[in-house]
Amino acid sequence: MIQRFVFFSRRSDLSTAEFAASLRAVLAEVAKAPEDSRPSRLTCGIVHPEVSGASPRHDAVLTECYADDDHLGRHLSWRGSAGTDERLDGLAGGAPVIERVADRRVVRGEQWLEEHWRRGRSTVKHLALATRAGSLSAAQFSARWLDHAGTVGGRAGTVTIPEAARGSAYVQNVLAPEGETGYDALTEVYVEDRAALRARVEWFAANFDPEASGDLFARSWFLAVTEEVVTPVLAGVRDDLGERQETGRDGNGAAAPRP
Repeated sequence: MIQRFVFFSRRSDLSTAEFAASLRAVLAEVAKAPEDSRPSRLTCGIVHPEVSGASPRHDAVLTECYADDDHLGRHLSWRGSAGTDERLDGLAGGAPVIERVADRRVVRGEQWLEEHWRRGRSTVKHLALATRAGSLSAAQFSARWLDHAGTVGGRAGTVTIPEAARGSAYVQNVLAPEGETGYDALTEVYVEDRAALRARVEWFAANFDPEASGDLFARSWFLAVTEEVVTPVLAGVRDDLGERQETGRDGNGAAAPRP
């Protein structure tokens, strides 16, 4: 399987709400693409600037999954012919940053994730993007990062993340950059709700010291997002993302989270 993350920054004249609504409309069309050209899984994560901190690095994160390179090629060809790329470019404040996953590791919460994907519901996530320390090779970084799971560098040394801030599932993505930005790592921490997300963000603000992780990470950035499942479209859950946008309800009748 091929997995990619696509990071967008919104056009400066669009509000967060306008950008999110327009992006959802474009992705609703992607959900209707021919089956052999549609991503196996596509999610849309809208960044919460009020939780992520001042001037978040990106405004949206798409997660794309494909069976193989041929499947990805068919999708990209369809997007070009359908005008999707042009519509996405019209929303963005610059070229998207595309990162391909070299190694995906579910460190914690595999059963929770399986249930999440089965139900196809929205969720909230805390993302961490990072570049590796210059002294580490890609292989060295990958091995050391796995050992680092569940802890952060604090002002008084290594700190274990408490249960209240750990989230329901934790995934490490070792990246093979396709763009110029060249992130090396992306952490996904899935949490139950906005309250749990804020609790985690506040704990990190009080305890995380980026200077203390300099032997592993060169730089890091955090994003708080609401993630919506675009595809696969699950029978009995919802018809497409456009209907979900219109009704403001998820397939279980609950109010859909909004940024």
